[in-house]
Order: sequence, then C-alpha cells, then structure tokens
Amino acid sequence: MNINSVLNAPGPAQQTVDAKLRRAAEDFEAILIGTWLKEVQESFASPTDSAGADSYRSLGVEAVAGALAKTGGIGVARMILRQLRAPAAGAPAKDAAKDVP
Repeated sequence: MNINSVLNAPGPAQQTVDAKLRRAAEDFEAILIGTWLKEVQESFASPTDSAGADSYRSLGVEAVAGALAKTGGIGVARMILRQLRAPAAGAPAKDAAKDVP
C-alpha cells in the first residue's frame, strides 16, 4: 500500500487519513510557534525567577502555541497539508491549496 492509495481512498478511511494529516501538521506548527515563543519569553525572564515560575510559563507557552496552530497559526500547517495532498491528487501544489481551509 502506498500513500496515494490511502490518500485517495473514498469514505471514512479518507476522512481518518485527512484528520491525521491535519493533526500532524498542526502539531508541527505548534512546536515551531512554541519554540519561537519560548525564545521570546526567555529574553524577558528575570534571573531571580524560580524553577516553578519557569515551568509555569513553559506550560503557558505550549498552550498558546497549540491554540494558535489550531486556529490557523502562521500558515505552516496549511502549507504542509497542501504539499502532502498535491501528490495524492496528481495536481500541482498551488492548485491543491483551494481545498485547504
């Protein structure tokens, strides 16, 4: 079984694959955004902050990054989905962007 047969499968199997691809793309974007936000947050951290405060801020950064990625983020997830869907559809990547929300 190759990726094209899975991506082009009709019905519930296609929906499951599409949902998994979307989740993976959003998770990747959340990690990327989280890394950037963590760098910004560390630049404002005080040297007198406790380890607990650092952990608490880290959880906040992860939550914000995840929320941003799920609501569209900076568009990285959409670009990843476009690239993954285009070969399966046999269309150029820029044409496949129309069906990516």
